[in-house]
Amino acid sequence: MNQNDLVSIYIPTHNRCELLKRAIDSVLNQSYSNVELIIVNDGSSDSTKEYLDTVLSQDCRVKVVNLPSPSGACNARNIAIKQATGTFITGLDDDDYFLFERIERFIEKSYLLKKYSFISSATVFFHDLGSSQKVVATGFNSLSNITLKNLSKYNVIGNQVFTYTERLKYLGGFEPKLAAWQDYDLWLRLVEEYGPGRNIFDESYYMDLSPQRSRISTSEKKLGGIRMFLRIHKDKLSFYTISKFNAFLYSKGKGKFNLNPVFIMYLILYKLKGAL
Repeated sequence: MNQNDLVSIYIPTHNRCELLKRAIDSVLNQSYSNVELIIVNDGSSDSTKEYLDTVLSQDCRVKVVNLPSPSGACNARNIAIKQATGTFITGLDDDDYFLFERIERFIEKSYLLKKYSFISSATVFFHDLGSSQKVVATGFNSLSNITLKNLSKYNVIGNQVFTYTERLKYLGGFEPKLAAWQDYDLWLRLVEEYGPGRNIFDESYYMDLSPQRSRISTSEKKLGGIRMFLRIHKDKLSFYTISKFNAFLYSKGKGKFNLNPVFIMYLILYKLKGAL
């Protein structure tokens, strides 16, 4: 296998030192070793900085940026993207992890980037039970070619892609003003600029959905982010998608009533189920 192409991997982190160790180990132990791991410590107040000092001293492939105060995951990711020097780039959340051969498999398929804007994979969702893990589902594995039309319906990609670093830099990375769906926003812009993406269906990204994890959920912050997302991408999203999420916002007291049948159908569902 050709190890000439450097792959930049970014991890933003905030107060998740124990989980971060699992994420970092999964990167540094990849079968494809020519990686540059950029970790942005987003103002953590736990033992993250001390741990990262140790990692930094032990592996020359690691770069660390310590921010004095929290600035948000998007800003942290963008700092890493700006510093990335690899030919290719991908990301990892601090509570998730890669399988051993994830980067190798992407490199083997990197020729696809001559035709496609990015490569993505399936995602395995699991619950961390402490001494073991329970896989609860596998997702983002229904489409091979991912077009703007596919994305107009919902995020069919997930939270990570593998692409040329220069592409994410050109697009300016993630939108820090969005409080939700920042990845969906970037994927739409990526496909709009560079064309369809390609899913290789490799089950190599493990996402931790344990109930105890801190997530935005249906908070005021997320609701505002959804409203902004819909405004930004109203010309790209399908009527179905806009109606669906406007109904969700209305069910949370943050939108306007609409008489179209799709809106009403989803409004009834949201009222019955009480969740997105």
